[in-house]
Amino acid sequence: MKIKALVFSLLHVCACGGGSDTPAGGPAGQPTQASGQPMDAPGGAMGAPADPMAAVPNAPQVPAVALDNYTEKARTLLGHLEAREYDKVLAEFDSQMAKMMDRAKLVAAWEQLVSHTGKLKRQVSATREVKGHYQMISTLCEFEKAFLNVKMTFDKDGLLAGLFFAPAEQPGVATVPPYVQAERFTEENVTFGEDPFRLPGALCLPKDAPRSPAVVLVHGSGPNDRDETIGPNKPFRDLAHGLCSAGVAVLRYDKRTKVHAGMVLKDAKNLTLETETSEDAKRAVGFLRGHGKVKADRVFVVGHSLGAMAAPGIARDLPGLAGIVLLAGNARPLEELILEQVTFLSQLDGQVSPDEKAALDKIALAVKKVKAPDLSPDTPSGELPLGMPAPYWLHLRSYDPVAVARDLKVPMLILQGGRDYQVTLAGDFARWKKELGAAPHVRFQAWPDLNHLFMKGDGTPGPSEYMKPGHVAAEVVAAILAFVGDPAGGGK
Repeated sequence: MKIKALVFSLLHVCACGGGSDTPAGGPAGQPTQASGQPMDAPGGAMGAPADPMAAVPNAPQVPAVALDNYTEKARTLLGHLEAREYDKVLAEFDSQMAKMMDRAKLVAAWEQLVSHTGKLKRQVSATREVKGHYQMISTLCEFEKAFLNVKMTFDKDGLLAGLFFAPAEQPGVATVPPYVQAERFTEENVTFGEDPFRLPGALCLPKDAPRSPAVVLVHGSGPNDRDETIGPNKPFRDLAHGLCSAGVAVLRYDKRTKVHAGMVLKDAKNLTLETETSEDAKRAVGFLRGHGKVKADRVFVVGHSLGAMAAPGIARDLPGLAGIVLLAGNARPLEELILEQVTFLSQLDGQVSPDEKAALDKIALAVKKVKAPDLSPDTPSGELPLGMPAPYWLHLRSYDPVAVARDLKVPMLILQGGRDYQVTLAGDFARWKKELGAAPHVRFQAWPDLNHLFMKGDGTPGPSEYMKPGHVAAEVVAAILAFVGDPAGGGK
């Protein structure tokens, strides 16, 4: 599974976040991270909120006090993980963390992580941030195949209250694709939404344009940052800067499950696709419509993976959207993609070990429970895929993105990569074309050499390629620009 989806899945369910209150993913969303689960779904403890201190928003806001510096303690705990001295790590958990993550979960999370990142080579540097009685130590770590930030939140007694793994930019990697012309746009930090879930983001505005068409970028699953960072790659930054270089304003933002992870977890029984993703995307559209440099009647939603799955519902609820773009949007139920993805990944090395077979059987049973008629809000989350609460799955049961899209008249552009093993040409793109192919307001385009991030690759696809520096393909940016310029235009 992909690094980001692995960390994401654990993050949605366990959310071990310092004394208060996950995706990256899963099948229809972002790649996975440290949990061993596939990408698209909201997530929990050893996950990837890019700022674990955001996972303690309800921590007591007390006057700052003198705290011991736990940078060395974080270094030591990382050493224990590297040496598989799990009991020494568990001994440092606070009571909340101990409830959420037992030894088996800790072992599974670390082993899944290093199976995809390779061994920990070195701890590069560390930073410290204090918030009330909590402090977060963020350690930049170089693994064999990726750079990650390992973030540990400690309480006032020095006990571990949060443990997170977040993708880090690889030092020295070029980050500007050729279609970006920075001199053509400006970028400003903004905040939008409603309390208690206001979100920070970045608004790119074309220079010398009194008002511009605009796009909201909607993430895949997991606690994504505004760039949808995975390893050295930042696909949403590529899209935002590429589109804005050509005259389209773009709003991208940090996801609710990243910024407010603690509050989300505290109310996990009410977590749905709506509260995880759609509600904030609709607020982002409202923010753009009210901005003085945006054409209010020319606002588009561009969703990736889980965000693409959500896009038809967002358009249904927002009359007057100029159009929606679906990047690798799943047309099949999420739980089916999870099982398909895990099966694919387990077979990459040409064999399925007994442990992998046992894991597959467990996931198959969890998928069966999701589909069972007797699934109820009280079904334990530990029995369900990704450890997601039953209300999340019950809500998805009532939402078929293809059926919703069929009833829409808003212009749509549906894009797909042929090397995508998470959302596939045969399983998903084909259904979109079958159900919507005759609609004059819907356009389709696929590229055989692009993966789930719409970056180029070759050979058998797999999670390791997400750790290779790349950029969203220029032809994808061009296709979106053509659609925004003429959403009612012809061509299938």
